[in-house]
Amino acid sequence: MVVGSDGILRYDDGMRRQAWGRVFRGMVASATAGLSACGGQIGAPGDASVDARDVDGDGASADGSADAGADAGMDAAFPLVNVSECQTEKGSFCSALSVYDLACVRTKLGLPDGASLSADDLKRLVTDLVPCSVDLPTERLLCGQLCPGGPGRPAHVVFEGEPHDMSTLAGFFAECAAREAGSVFGFEQVARDLVAHGAPERLIAWAQRSAREEVRHAIEMRAEARHRGIEPRACHEAPPIQESLFEFARANLAEGCVAETYSALQLVWMGDHAAAEHRALFARTADDEVAHAGLAYEIHEWVAARLSEEERGALREVLHRALREMVVAASMPPPSALAEIGMPPAEVAEAIALRLAGHLLDHPGLG
Repeated sequence: MVVGSDGILRYDDGMRRQAWGRVFRGMVASATAGLSACGGQIGAPGDASVDARDVDGDGASADGSADAGADAGMDAAFPLVNVSECQTEKGSFCSALSVYDLACVRTKLGLPDGASLSADDLKRLVTDLVPCSVDLPTERLLCGQLCPGGPGRPAHVVFEGEPHDMSTLAGFFAECAAREAGSVFGFEQVARDLVAHGAPERLIAWAQRSAREEVRHAIEMRAEARHRGIEPRACHEAPPIQESLFEFARANLAEGCVAETYSALQLVWMGDHAAAEHRALFARTADDEVAHAGLAYEIHEWVAARLSEEERGALREVLHRALREMVVAASMPPPSALAEIGMPPAEVAEAIALRLAGHLLDHPGLG
């Protein structure tokens, strides 16, 4: 602890980072302990078994996989359907999820209005990212695999080429390397925004340190990808945008307090459950990412006090949508190839996401 010029005893930045680390690690522990207490089965490191979630209530697995024992190939009677024209958003959740209009998808499939999508329907869809999950209340199809530690401010980053196939270990590391590189630009923009809006020096310095840490993450992930024969796609910074204080708060809430925090919690789990040769990498990355999540919370507390009541109400709507997307995305069973790196199975990921959602909704000024 340090004594400020005003004589008040405060945590120094290192202790603040450690404190946030304990908070977020505690969330993972309590979420998974609750799962075990309710009879859930948590797989051991490298265990690829996972139960598919029926998020639609119609028997379809969340990743669109076939029923047990079904042939993995697609019969000629069920031709693939390209739904690119139905896409409404790309990379809306920390550059990880693509969103498709469900009514448009039904039309492409020849289904009646309001019809549910079966597992076979989901298998027929050609999207830019897999797996996919139906979100009926909002009439959307969400597709994509979350990447732990993805960029907190993707709107300021331009990625070249198509996303790598994250259903393979090589593709996962390559895409994560690209997104970690994007995070460098993201945190540099956060630091500039904080300066522009007159934020405390400690928040600015924390954002700048976060950018430097993301450089190391990108280098380490890129090395893993190259070791497996893939060169990660490049990214570059988009022209800087001077956001209003409200726009800055909105991005920080959705991408920092929700998306980046969930990614950090994933990494905490992976640091404990990855195969031995990967564990140190993810544990090391998790130490930084939980601190980055803590930064997002502290930014929110600073900026929310400077917004109007109407703007804070609008932020609550932003929060609720981001949380819903997070929980839906968490319910998607991860590709079996990622079990080696400790990617949490759907039941664990969903429990962590729900624990985080409860924390955010109970947080003063958020829910």
